[in-house]
Amino acid sequence: MKKEYITEYISFVMNKEHSVFFDEEHNELILNKISELNSLMINERMKPIDAINHMGIKIRFDFFSIYKDQNHNIEDRKKYYDNVVDAFNSSIVETGILNYDIEVIFIPTKNESMDLKEEMELWD
Repeated sequence: MKKEYITEYISFVMNKEHSVFFDEEHNELILNKISELNSLMINERMKPIDAINHMGIKIRFDFFSIYKDQNHNIEDRKKYYDNVVDAFNSSIVETGILNYDIEVIFIPTKNESMDLKEEMELWD
């Protein structure tokens, strides 16, 4: 990967209307927060997580659960959701992150792509 490619890609993302950087107000806000975060880490010698917590930045974690299943029972999905959230919440403590949000997205599939995925997992 070359420097030019990365520069072009970042420019592409930042210039799109859907980007948070497209709006001047958002762009300035984000850049100010990044500058503040950098200042805390460089000038105050804060560790990244400590600086993020100090600023009250919320980190969002999205989990995608893709599975082959014919069962669309909402109560079963709630149990799976609770298991994922509980496991995450017990692990996030170890990172030191204080302000976070979590979303679990279930994507059931009825096709054979999951068979291929299971076989690919055996490659390691």
